[in-house]
Amino acid sequence: MKQKIKYILVPVAIALIALALLFFTHNSTYQNREISLFLENERDSYNYVEISLPKTKGSHPIIFLAHGFGGSIGSGGARDLAASLSDAGFIAVRIDFNPYTAKSLHADRVNSYSLSDMTSEALLAIHYVADHYNGDLDAVALYGRSYGGRLVMQMANSSAGDIDFQALALIAPAGDDVAFTRFLGGEEQYHALRDEAFSSTKGYSLKNGLHLTPEWFEDIESYNPCDTSINFGDKPVLLYYNTLDQIVYPDTALRCAKSYANCETIKVTSEDGHGFEMGYDSSELKDSIIQKVTEFFVENVGM
Repeated sequence: MKQKIKYILVPVAIALIALALLFFTHNSTYQNREISLFLENERDSYNYVEISLPKTKGSHPIIFLAHGFGGSIGSGGARDLAASLSDAGFIAVRIDFNPYTAKSLHADRVNSYSLSDMTSEALLAIHYVADHYNGDLDAVALYGRSYGGRLVMQMANSSAGDIDFQALALIAPAGDDVAFTRFLGGEEQYHALRDEAFSSTKGYSLKNGLHLTPEWFEDIESYNPCDTSINFGDKPVLLYYNTLDQIVYPDTALRCAKSYANCETIKVTSEDGHGFEMGYDSSELKDSIIQKVTEFFVENVGM
């Protein structure tokens, strides 16, 4: 009798161990939730990438965060927002759109990125987290500030990379037909910089240290995101604008908001203007934006 009991218990013990290993494999926590790396892009340069992972392994929705013109991977409170999103169960991924010439933060910068470049490299990062961290390509959403707002509007409206983006959050998006004319100083200055880019032997003009190439101008002029927002249907959009913003004016942000069928628009008034206090170490406005954006994605992106 004792020998028979031993034979019964051994398979049961093996089954329990197998179940425990299965549970551990699929539900164990990430030891390192903040990942940084370089991804080689189609321009033979390297985008610096930061990925904020949820506490547990398994399939998770992806939120891509896009910075603005002249910004960086950590500007505009991006790291704080990414941490909030990862705590809520999302994979938050960000890239520095200004690439490096080598896989080093000490390497030279390319100092150029058009909307075409940004789209290609955003998709590269999204697919990377899908392939390496089990990100769910059926549950992807986008967040963008300023120039990054224009980018993610275009991506959402066109289902870039054949991804059916589920939701869109925007901070002062430069997404209409006059945003960059104003940003570059008006019609006369815009066309002077444009003419220089097309005629100069350098092949670009300069703004805030960045190269404005002919492709940069062509991308801006060939696509007005407000004209294609109908393609996003009634999927949810959240948009913030600041009444004191002197970079992306309120009327531009409101045109972007009105172009979508299902947009919640939030007005703020802050002396920080285009910054929305997101770069502050501590700010009630910053905290409220991070909380609202996180809640918006929790409510509208498959978990």
